[in-house]
Amino acid sequence: TSSVAFKMTLVLDAIAEARRSFTEARLLQDIERTRVWAKEHNTAPLAHVLHAGALQAYGGYFRGDGFANTVPPQAWKVYEEYVRKGGAYLLENEGVASKSTTWHMWALITARAAGWPRDVVQRIFEAGVAQSPADFTLYRHAMEYFLPKWHGDAQAVDGFIRNAITRAPSEYGMELYARLYSGAGELHFGRRLYSDTLVDWKQMKEGLELWYRRFPTAWNKNIFAYHACIAADKPAAKRLLDEIGGDAEWQVWQPGAKATWETCVRWAAEPEAEPTAPPKPASEQGQRAGRAESRPAA
Repeated sequence: TSSVAFKMTLVLDAIAEARRSFTEARLLQDIERTRVWAKEHNTAPLAHVLHAGALQAYGGYFRGDGFANTVPPQAWKVYEEYVRKGGAYLLENEGVASKSTTWHMWALITARAAGWPRDVVQRIFEAGVAQSPADFTLYRHAMEYFLPKWHGDAQAVDGFIRNAITRAPSEYGMELYARLYSGAGELHFGRRLYSDTLVDWKQMKEGLELWYRRFPTAWNKNIFAYHACIAADKPAAKRLLDEIGGDAEWQVWQPGAKATWETCVRWAAEPEAEPTAPPKPASEQGQRAGRAESRPAA
C-alpha cells in the first residue's frame, strides 16, 4: 500500500477480524474446513497458516478480548490448549509452509502467545528475514515478543531493534528504527516511550524523516508530529503541526485525541512553555519499565 503495508497482512487481518464474530459452532466448522483444505493442498503455505489460525481463533473465543484478570481459569485452559495445537501444527508443517514468510509471521505471533523460548523466536525471525528482508511484519512481530508485557523489557526491545536495523535493506536506514519504536509505543509504552525506554530521539527523528520522505502521507506526517511532541522537540513539533493544520489524523493521537492534539499545538506555539514529559524514575531507568501486571491478550 502507499504506507508500505503488505497486502497479504491486510488479508490475514481481515480474516482474523471476521473470526472474532464467529460463534463456537462456526469456529469448529472453520477448523474442519481449513484442515481439509490443508490436506488437499498440502504444498500451499497459506492453507497451513489458516488452519493454525483457525485453531488459535477457537481458543481466543473462550479467552475473549478483555484484560487477563477478567478471564476465568477454565477459559485459560482452553485458550492455551488451542494456542499450543496451532503452534505444533505450524512447526510440523514448517518444511512446506515456511516457503512463504506468511508462515514466519504467524509463527512469531504464536511464539508470543505461547511463550516459546527466545532462541526459537530468533531462529524463526532470522530465517524469515533471510528469505524476505524487506518484510516489515517480521520485524514488527518479533519486536512485540520482547515487550515488557510479554517476554522482555526495555533493554530487550532496544537490543532487538538495534540488531534488526543491521539486517534490513540499506534503503530502510533509520526508518526501521523509527517504525519499530513507534510500534513499541503504540503497543505498550504509550506516552512514556521517551522516558521508559532506551530510544534515542536523534536517531528516531532521523528515522521519522526518512519514513515520511519515502511515504509522504498525511498519516505518516501525523505520526512524526506526535513523536516530536511527546519527545519535547518544540521546533520540529511546531513546524509539523503548522503544516498539518486542520487535517489531523485523530487515530494517531489517541487516546484522548483532541485533547492531546490541542495540548501539543498550544505547547508548540508558546515559547515560554516548558516540556511536560514525565521524568524517568531513578530506580527504573533502563529497567523493566512499564511492565503490565496482568496477562496480555494475543
